[in-house]
Amino acid sequence: NTTTNIISIIVGTGIPGFFPLPNGLANSALVGTPRGMAFDSNGNLYFVESRFSQILRRVDRATNFVSTI
Repeated sequence: NTTTNIISIIVGTGIPGFFPLPNGLANSALVGTPRGMAFDSNGNLYFVESRFSQILRRVDRATNFVSTI
């Protein structure tokens, strides 16, 4: 947040991790080396996870569910 200067975790636990193609709630997902984040017109977050390979992930704004695309 640029007004409060508070950094919020949107996806992941805050601890780097990796598990092959993990899907589930954003606050419990294992994420390793996220890169290239972008939002679509519905507010869904997309990012590439590049720790071991280039994996495209999506965080659904409505359900807070992370899926591998």
